[in-house]
Amino acid sequence: MSEPIAVMSISNNFGVVIFGIQSGINDTITTGFTSGGGGYVLRRTTRLFQDENGGAYFKRYNVKYYLNEFMKV
Repeated sequence: MSEPIAVMSISNNFGVVIFGIQSGINDTITTGFTSGGGGYVLRRTTRLFQDENGGAYFKRYNVKYYLNEFMKV
């Protein structure tokens, strides 16, 4: 399992982590959720999108997560 490259906290013990970004015709991102115990769950590869201002984001469970909101680790 690869190490996370970025993280965004959702609450005091729950967060979203980014494991990797693959560039190509359709840019994809591999993400997962983490809990306070340190384990990664629900790891998925999804598509990256851009809004009208050029901000990159991905969707998980109908929630937009913008890449500029993540902290690099």
